[in-house]
Amino acid sequence: MKLGSLYNSTASGHRDVFEDVHVVKDYADASYLMKPEESILKLFSDEWKSFRMLDIGVGGGRTVSSFAPLVREYHGVDFSESMIVACRDKFETSFSNASFNVCDARQMSIYPAKHFDFIMFSFNGIDTMTFADRSAVFNEVVRVSKPGCRFFFSTHNIHTVPCMFNIRMSWVIRMHLSKIREVLLLRRMNPAWRSFVSASYAHILDGAHDFRVSVCYVRPDEQLKELERHGFSDITIYSLVTGNMISISQAAGSCDPWLYYLCSIQK
Repeated sequence: MKLGSLYNSTASGHRDVFEDVHVVKDYADASYLMKPEESILKLFSDEWKSFRMLDIGVGGGRTVSSFAPLVREYHGVDFSESMIVACRDKFETSFSNASFNVCDARQMSIYPAKHFDFIMFSFNGIDTMTFADRSAVFNEVVRVSKPGCRFFFSTHNIHTVPCMFNIRMSWVIRMHLSKIREVLLLRRMNPAWRSFVSASYAHILDGAHDFRVSVCYVRPDEQLKELERHGFSDITIYSLVTGNMISISQAAGSCDPWLYYLCSIQK
């Protein structure tokens, strides 16, 4: 199926969900790192101190304490004003090199061109957008990147759809019944789910925030092509489960719910 041909009707960003006081609290309480994020910390251990870093979709500040102390400048942005207020309350007096601003990733005019050395968009924040809006984000990332800037982001893996929508037997009856209920609800909310398997990407109601957020799932090979079309190079993929670099064939056979991509801009 051609890229961009299926379900491009998501309400961009679901802003109301991410202004919800309970959602903001959940995000603000989080401080862990995913395994690929831990791998990236080690990969650039000798370079962080010289980096100007942009953390897009910073949310309630899950990644701030891990990255802000290491870098020359740390800029956290989110389109949710409530999330940014939470970040400022927690961190603005703790890190003199850090700033937090309300900013739409599709239009980051508050930042000049060729400014950042490392840009991150984690926890699948980009997946709450339509595919067209994702393209706008990539264009903006390119604009604000210095030559050689690294871009690190995560996005859901469409190859996990069969794992999500099919019932697998469990010897634990309670777990099995729970899985049946989950799959039936997913199928009810996504009546055309079988078409997702062959799609280049699809917007899926996967239960995120009580099914209030439609999430974009992408084929890894199509994600690589999309990045290359926007001028990114040296693209590598990291497994969510192991935190290790994997090949495109491994990504295609993976049931990792989402994958991390590391790439660079040479312009």
